[in-house]
Amino acid sequence: MHVYIYDDFLTKGKYTKTVNRIETRLTDLGLSGKIVRLSNIKNFKGVIHGEVKRGAKTIVAVGNDATFNKLLNVLLCDEISFFFKNLLLAFIPVEPSLIGKSLGINNYQEACNILLARRNEKINVAQANKHFFISQAYINNANTEIKIGEDFTVKPLEKGGSYIINMPSVELATQMPSVNPKNSNLHVYIQDRNSSSFFTANTVAVSNKSGGYLNLDNTINLPLPAKLSVSDKQINLIVGKNRVFI
Repeated sequence: MHVYIYDDFLTKGKYTKTVNRIETRLTDLGLSGKIVRLSNIKNFKGVIHGEVKRGAKTIVAVGNDATFNKLLNVLLCDEISFFFKNLLLAFIPVEPSLIGKSLGINNYQEACNILLARRNEKINVAQANKHFFISQAYINNANTEIKIGEDFTVKPLEKGGSYIINMPSVELATQMPSVNPKNSNLHVYIQDRNSSSFFTANTVAVSNKSGGYLNLDNTINLPLPAKLSVSDKQINLIVGKNRVFI
């Protein structure tokens, strides 16, 4: 059974045509299912857990990167870990999406066809403090220190930004060595005005003298300091052919 999780921003009038087109296409493809609209729900976590326990086999995030990340963190709760191994997570982006493009899903039209094809991959989920993410974390280099494993600490030059990567964005995937979210390592990519550096580590610790935030999955700002690693969680994702990993 498919359960579609509609983010609350989709109630805005400018998304009405897009939502109607998605629903028409899903019906044409024989992919109709239960729709859960977050705009009408106070206990989001409880509703999602209830759907999983009642036998949902495919949970589809309909929205943006924030929708996907929010759903990911609810699904990875220990309370439903017993059910999670047989569950598929899918994504229908209605806005430009870093996560969607990394999964080979460029728009909602492609997403519907990819959902029908049901090609899936199991990948590792990364963790920053207590928050899960699947793509990458970003921080501005100014006043930042990055500890790579237990071996050494890097202080990037002021100009530029640094990424801690589990699954790279399409843009980063063309600039650095191959990164596969099926392995057990994180990858650190440091950019400044004139050069870049690449490291692999089991753990990464990020701090900043000015406080600041680490941005996760293009959506969550996590206060520093933060310790990042590949978690013990894995997730089955429906993906497109042109994803950034094999």
